[in-house]
Amino acid sequence: MAGAASHNDLGFNFVRQVHKLAAVPYEATAWDLRGFSWWVGDFRQRIWAEPGVDEGDSTVFKVCTATDFVNDIDADSAALADEVAAAAHSVSTSALVYDPRDRTLRHWTTITLHEDIGNWVFPLMIGSAYSQLASVNSASDDAGQVFGGKRDQNKRDPRGPKSIKHARIEGWYAECEEEGRDYSAWAGSEEFAEAIESLRSGDIVAKLTDQGLVAGFPLSATDTAAIGDLPADCTAFFEMDTVEPHPTYGNGLSTRLHLPLAMPDDLAYRLCAALNLMETREFTRSCLVGSWCVDRGGLVFASFIPNILHVPGMVTNLALAARARTNWVVAKVGEGDQREAAAELVASVLGIPVRSKHAVRPASAPGSAQKQKPGLLRKLFGR
Repeated sequence: MAGAASHNDLGFNFVRQVHKLAAVPYEATAWDLRGFSWWVGDFRQRIWAEPGVDEGDSTVFKVCTATDFVNDIDADSAALADEVAAAAHSVSTSALVYDPRDRTLRHWTTITLHEDIGNWVFPLMIGSAYSQLASVNSASDDAGQVFGGKRDQNKRDPRGPKSIKHARIEGWYAECEEEGRDYSAWAGSEEFAEAIESLRSGDIVAKLTDQGLVAGFPLSATDTAAIGDLPADCTAFFEMDTVEPHPTYGNGLSTRLHLPLAMPDDLAYRLCAALNLMETREFTRSCLVGSWCVDRGGLVFASFIPNILHVPGMVTNLALAARARTNWVVAKVGEGDQREAAAELVASVLGIPVRSKHAVRPASAPGSAQKQKPGLLRKLFGR
């Protein structure tokens, strides 16, 4: 049967282990070919592995966690995309994804899984699952009204799995806050030096900072070792920071991937919504641990890993995931007229019409990404 898991299926075996380690009760579980669904407080969460993709001598899997939140959305799609992207500044390990096909908002996390990835992925995926369920269950009753729909509850078959309470999920925010009172669990870690060594082996400029690391990713596959001489609009800037706390979780590891894509704010917000949705649908070779948002006048993929999820091995993998994400976005937006390409992408993915002003606003206009990029690059290259 197409897509069915085999005994040696790394992706499905990973999902089975997540089910066990997350203490998911079997009476609340419905298994399918590639994973399972369970219900906490009448909200459904599904965790599954996509069929593997062969890459040389190995097979790579995309593992997903998605939690229902709001459905039957009848709001204007453009306004909704703006609302969702604007709320993404305080994301942690998942994205709130708007899907116009079924008029839903869901919380999503994905990881790219291979046999050498290490055990750090288990707490990250389980913690993301707990966080998603804690978020939807703590949202106010009018959350659906904010987004023009209704809360996506009670889809269970009455004869099927039970809806349960889960002690770890009910106490998730309190546990994270307690752990977050301490200094970042990553502060002073040797992992940053290891990540820099790995990035430099791929001809990426990277260096240590007092707070973590910074790196520059070229937006063209032909520009590698010469990245230090690239202009700001040809370099994506990546930073990992152990000082800036999260408003909910306290201390941990903050990551930001800044892309120098200069465009009007309204187009940037909608591009964020489109990219989040596309990351759930496509094999990006990265990890949707965080969300696209507009920050510092430009397009940013933001993520925050709370102290409670600290396990050695994350730093290098998250840095390499940021590099893969950069390559993926460049392939989507291209190296030509990026504003026009972004507008066309938004129109095709979200169904939002293209407006002519998107293609004519100067890249140097107030609020554009290029206003912020040179300062970020000085931080990397010491200029």
